[in-house]
Amino acid sequence: MKEMKYKGRKALFIAVIIYLLGVIFVTGSWLIFLRHENLNEFDNRLLVAAEALPGLLPRDFHDRALNQNSIGPEEDQHNLDNFSTHANTGGFAYLYTYVMDKGQIYFTASSYTDDDVTKGKISRYWTVYPEGHQTYFDAINSSEPIFVTASDRWGSFRTVLLPQQSPAGKPYVVGADIDISEIDKSLWKQVPWVVAAAFLLLLFAVPIAITMRRTLVFMNNDLRVQLDENEIVVNELYKANEKANQAQQQIELYSSTLERRVQERTVQLQGEIEERKQVEDALRNSEQRLNQLADQSRTITWEVDVHGFYTHISHVADSVFGYHPDEIIGRMHFYDLHPVESRESFKTLAFKYLDQKKPFQNLEHFVRTKDGRYIWVSTNGIPLLNADGSFQGYRGSDTDITERKQAEDALRESEERFRLTFNFNPDAVSFTCMEDGLFVDVNEAFSRVSGYTRQEVIGRTSLEINIWHYLADRQEIAQGLLEKGFYENLEAQFQKKDGSMITALMSARVISLKGVPHIISIIRDITDRKLAEIELFENRRRLSDIIDFLPDATLAIDKEKRIIIWNREIEKMTGVSAAEMIGKGDYAYTIPFYGEARPQLMDLIFMDNKDIMARYPYLIREGDSLVAEVFCNALYNNKGAWVFLKASPLHDQSGNIIGAIESIRDITERKRAEEALRESEEKLQRSKKMESLGLLAGGVAHDLNNVLSGIVSYPELILMDLPDDSILRKPIETMKDSGYRAVAIVQDLLTVARGVATIKTPTNLNDLIRDYLKSPEFKTLSQFHPDAVVRTSLEMDLLNVTGSQIHIRKVLMNLVSNAVEAIPGKGTVTLATMNCYVEKPIKGYEDVAIGEYAVLSVSDDGPGISGDDLERIFEPFYSKKVMGRSGTGLGLAVVWNVVQDHKGYIDVTTGMNGTTFELYFPITRDELAKENLPIFIDELKGNGETILVVDDVASQRTISCAILNKLGYRTTAVSSGEEAVEFLKENPVDLLLWI
Repeated sequence: MKEMKYKGRKALFIAVIIYLLGVIFVTGSWLIFLRHENLNEFDNRLLVAAEALPGLLPRDFHDRALNQNSIGPEEDQHNLDNFSTHANTGGFAYLYTYVMDKGQIYFTASSYTDDDVTKGKISRYWTVYPEGHQTYFDAINSSEPIFVTASDRWGSFRTVLLPQQSPAGKPYVVGADIDISEIDKSLWKQVPWVVAAAFLLLLFAVPIAITMRRTLVFMNNDLRVQLDENEIVVNELYKANEKANQAQQQIELYSSTLERRVQERTVQLQGEIEERKQVEDALRNSEQRLNQLADQSRTITWEVDVHGFYTHISHVADSVFGYHPDEIIGRMHFYDLHPVESRESFKTLAFKYLDQKKPFQNLEHFVRTKDGRYIWVSTNGIPLLNADGSFQGYRGSDTDITERKQAEDALRESEERFRLTFNFNPDAVSFTCMEDGLFVDVNEAFSRVSGYTRQEVIGRTSLEINIWHYLADRQEIAQGLLEKGFYENLEAQFQKKDGSMITALMSARVISLKGVPHIISIIRDITDRKLAEIELFENRRRLSDIIDFLPDATLAIDKEKRIIIWNREIEKMTGVSAAEMIGKGDYAYTIPFYGEARPQLMDLIFMDNKDIMARYPYLIREGDSLVAEVFCNALYNNKGAWVFLKASPLHDQSGNIIGAIESIRDITERKRAEEALRESEEKLQRSKKMESLGLLAGGVAHDLNNVLSGIVSYPELILMDLPDDSILRKPIETMKDSGYRAVAIVQDLLTVARGVATIKTPTNLNDLIRDYLKSPEFKTLSQFHPDAVVRTSLEMDLLNVTGSQIHIRKVLMNLVSNAVEAIPGKGTVTLATMNCYVEKPIKGYEDVAIGEYAVLSVSDDGPGISGDDLERIFEPFYSKKVMGRSGTGLGLAVVWNVVQDHKGYIDVTTGMNGTTFELYFPITRDELAKENLPIFIDELKGNGETILVVDDVASQRTISCAILNKLGYRTTAVSSGEEAVEFLKENPVDLLLWI
């Protein structure tokens, strides 16, 4: 009995030991797995941070960084701020870049703070890193990221070293550090949970061990009772007892084995479950942190399979590309975001990387966003490998670099503009070094003014080439530069290479070129002007007395555009006295006429300028004089007036132009009379033309109606009897559709000829626009012109109009079709509505009368309509389209007639930026009528009723009877009213149909 109890305690003790060992084993396994996963998670964070760092630096930074003196303190501080912000946001210890020079590593940019510097750890720029071990040197020549755990004076860190190349091909490395203590903290935070989970997972193994022990005890007790009761037969049952003991040992062995296997399997299952949960939690946390980091850096992370199909993309794609991840993952290849025109070349390059299965960096290319914009992105990628090393695809990131590319383009354009401005500047421009006075560069005008070639000047001083006539002028310029940093308009005399003298205005300013002070000087030759001024003064005195008494307003200017004459009549016209104007320049003489200072007619005496000429609708050149008519909006207290202008040059005795004179006469009343007469003649001419064309169209339409009735009706009748699978059905349907299109043209002709003869009801223009945008006609138009985008801007509370819905819808369809076809490539058509109260008549294409209107506007951003075409666009059959393919020439004629029939107006504005049609419809306060329900063909069928058809055209009678008979009626046809009366005397009918 004691032996059995001893064995039970021993079994319990062994079970406890096994249980504790299992807890320790499970805990250790989990911690090893979690450490590995934590390390992978931090490595991913480091890699994403490192990939984003080059975008925080100027593109040419590391080309310049090899020169220790090329990075100034301001740029260094700017880089520090960017790196520090990035490091603090992402929770990194340090972010940095370095280069290698002469076998030594130098930091070139970093997130090291001022505290790091003051403690003597390191400075931020061009500081040697003596402790850099071999891995740092290997990273310079590597093509893949390197991860390493290392210790130095700063502590122990997990580090990523990402090799890069500058635009000039110079290698450098981007680095990111996370303190090892941060990784350990993350791991130790999970230890209590791991231990608790291990205890709980293995705990259920204890009841199994206890149950097995009790089973053995009960069996031993039963055996003991049996032995006590049968002491007499102990010897006889000895063998049986030995067998029982052997069976007991086998049971114990089996129970122990079973218990051990159950415990092991239980631990295994619990471990697998908990391991999966931990991995999923870690993955979610990692993705969340990576997404947060990507949000801040505007970097999109992605994964694609071996075929380039997206299997993952971060939600930053929504804000950068305009696509939600659900629209990309499992639906797009990486090249689907690339513009169609260059997609094939990009696919070839990208699949080359997929075939090589190597990382790639800084692949710059275009991406087309969902809203149609084109943006620049920089793509980095590394291959994805599974546990056995087989290639699974690529993981990488896309960074929006559009702003950087735009800045680079702007810089190139700016440099090109500066080069052109410098070389083609009419004034002499030079750059000299402030320290020694040597010429650095001069433009072509300098050589022309001074007589010295560029090679003769560069590397010498102004004293060496002896261009100063008075050295005091040079001293005055130098003194002004020292005191103020600039000097403007010093009138001085200079000696040319041939010894001749010129008078010039000189301005100079101190500037910095690559950190070195230089002087930029501009010399303007005014020799001719000075000579002309003397001559002009004499002419001015002689002319002033004569011109002051001229009956027309007169002014004159000198060659420098300063006013020298302002007579009495111009004082009366402008209200500005001569005392206020004489001597003023900078186009001050145009302010009283136009309200702004700008060149005008007399300035064309000195130059030919198409922009100035374009301001004058009537401009004639008479010899060396110019005659023009123009409207001056600022005259008479901004009321404006039409004036007749004549400008002539003023010459000196040598025939040189030294100024200009202009006479001005008010012709406002004459222009008003001419305009009224012209408008009256145009309206009369347009009315007669439309009337004659309408009569012609009406006659043609009437005859075509009779011809088309058979073409339209007989296919309908034939199709009713044809089986669905008949080979004739398709050709007949085509004939029917062609007939309907011909009918539509006839209807347009009738609209042009007779106006709109349908019933008008309260209608809302917004409803008509929405219905049209859902119609098959609009869908077909969009398919033929996919690059044209139609947008709407509809007023919410638009008032109703009284009109014919079918005709206004026809107007809308014609205007939209014309607008879309007017756009040569990509463009936008805008449909807009608004309520408008016209307080005074609007002068436009048509004069819009006073009243309340609902306005329908259709605008495009095409090239506009020429002036010659604008006058004829509403004429029937006047079209610039290919007749029969994209138009009939009736579209705008229908628009005109419909608007006129609705008592409305049309205003057309056009220019280089597009054309806008504004249709004014008088409003109504009546409510919209209820929508009529559709009538089905079964409701039209008869039941043997009799109908008498009266028509003078035999074909019309035949067609009408055939259709009515098909619908179940009994018909009789006669050709006139007299025949109908005679028939009705003898034959009663249910309905008389007079066609």
